Amino acid sequence: MENSPMATKIIHKKSSTASSVPAAGVLEPGELAINLADAKLYTETTGGAVIEIAADQTGAEIKAAYQAEANAFTDALFTKLAGIETAATADQTGAQIKALYEAEANAFTDTLKSKLDAI
Repeated sequence: MENSPMATKIIHKKSSTASSVPAAGVLEPGELAINLADAKLYTETTGGAVIEIAADQTGAEIKAAYQAEANAFTDALFTKLAGIETAATADQTGAQIKALYEAEANAFTDTLKSKLDAI
């Protein structure tokens, strides 16, 4: 008999019970589960939520599922980022930036540098 590579058989978790949804923690993040009675496909997110993967999900449903993730780039983060001026310091001179920095309580100023150099 000739040696031939064997295919790896992947077996997903499944249920034949109508409306059965996997409980949180039963799946690993990204692992699939199939409800054969309802013809629905589920997965667990990295945040631990079990979500249905369906072709008929609305954009709002997909967005809500995505934004439930811990590291999701949300509308709130987009708004915060949009509020930052493009090239925020491009309109400031070096002297202006230095003056703002040196106004900080623990800033290392030219005066402190001169003292240190004199030691």
